[in-house]
Amino acid sequence: METDQIAEVERKAIGQRIRAYRVRQELSLNDLGQSIEVSPQMIHKYETGVSPIPSDRLARLANRLHVSCNDLIPTLNQAKQSNIDLTEEEHQLLKSFRSIADRKVKRNLVQFLDSVVTQAIVVHNPDHTH
Repeated sequence: METDQIAEVERKAIGQRIRAYRVRQELSLNDLGQSIEVSPQMIHKYETGVSPIPSDRLARLANRLHVSCNDLIPTLNQAKQSNIDLTEEEHQLLKSFRSIADRKVKRNLVQFLDSVVTQAIVVHNPDHTH
């Protein structure tokens, strides 16, 4: 995945978190925008990942939403922090899967992986019935 694509995925993930906190607190785009001195349109651009968020503005957003900046920024280590024991390959697979925007592609990929796993089970255990 190219750096620009990674940045876009991260922007979208941060935006989704901002939106979730805003909605949970029953704030409108206008309310949140006014409180940090930006337009509602800019808040929408942040929430959809269209525009990158300057660090000072991210700090103001976090402050207004009563969360830390870390709460808004997803990390690759979050699975480890939540006591899920994943290998590096599993982290990479999850990261790549999350970068796919098209739900149909995701669904097809899951179906494909299920068929690969089923084949592997049959090959390694011919008595196994699925």
